[in-house]
Amino acid sequence: MRAPSKRADPANPELVPQLAARSLRTQPDAVVWFGVIAAAWVVAWWLEATGIAHALHHHTIFHSGRLWQGGVELLVAWQVMTAAMMLPGALPAVRALGHAGEQARFLAIYFAAWTVFAALAFDADMGLHALVHGWAAAARHENLIAPAVLGLAAAYELSPWKARSLIRCRKPGLSALAYSRSCVASGWALMLLMFSAGVANLWWMAALAAAMLAEKALPRADAARYAVAAALVLCCIPLLTPLQ
Repeated sequence: MRAPSKRADPANPELVPQLAARSLRTQPDAVVWFGVIAAAWVVAWWLEATGIAHALHHHTIFHSGRLWQGGVELLVAWQVMTAAMMLPGALPAVRALGHAGEQARFLAIYFAAWTVFAALAFDADMGLHALVHGWAAAARHENLIAPAVLGLAAAYELSPWKARSLIRCRKPGLSALAYSRSCVASGWALMLLMFSAGVANLWWMAALAAAMLAEKALPRADAARYAVAAALVLCCIPLLTPLQ
């Protein structure tokens, strides 16, 4: 009969140093990714503190007339926001790959998906600005845009499309394309709020990043999205009250 292997018993005190060393060997990628996330938040703070974030706000870009240049600059800053807000929730899927090259390819596709979303949002927003400034009836109701975006996000949080895409977005092991598609389908409405708030608006960044991380990481995803929907409805109330 073979003697029981010590490696099969993690509780064996003789194995504690070995297990600790093995853990350290398998964790360096986590240190790197947490460093990237922290650096992204520092850059976001710097963008807001120096006023660059204001220059990259979609309102400022529209009125400056620098649509192409401003759009490109905004998409560059969007990468910082994606790293700060979306990378924390994607880490389980990224680290499940193990190999650094696979992780990099996965994230390249993931960031590209969110960049495409930002480009479409920017194009639609420029069109909306043109409509508001060119049509008197739309200009009179410009103050309805913010509560409408909040209401849309709240409604989507409660929709079956959100529920299905969130389930898939919580699963490591999907291909990069399938994972990115599911996560954009799950989080586009919340990131539309982030786009509306403007690049590197730290309060909205923190709130929405926490909401999306909770939806992806907490055991009860449905409870998290219901709570997010309720919070968005509460945010609508002060915006609609003066209109009554």
